[in-house]
Amino acid sequence: MPYYFRKIIHNYTTMLQDDHETKELMLHAFQKTILHFWEEEVKHVVVSGKPKELQVYLVD
Repeated sequence: MPYYFRKIIHNYTTMLQDDHETKELMLHAFQKTILHFWEEEVKHVVVSGKPKELQVYLVD
């Protein structure tokens, strides 16, 4: 059975609609930090670490 994480962000369009900077920082963190960790870094920093699939759904 594949092992993965799933993150669902509801009301994406209206989420942080008055704070575009924070919204962009959050998206950047997912793309550059969180996804990268589970794709590559986990192999080096977690005992018996294996890459995991991370599914992110942006839902309105």
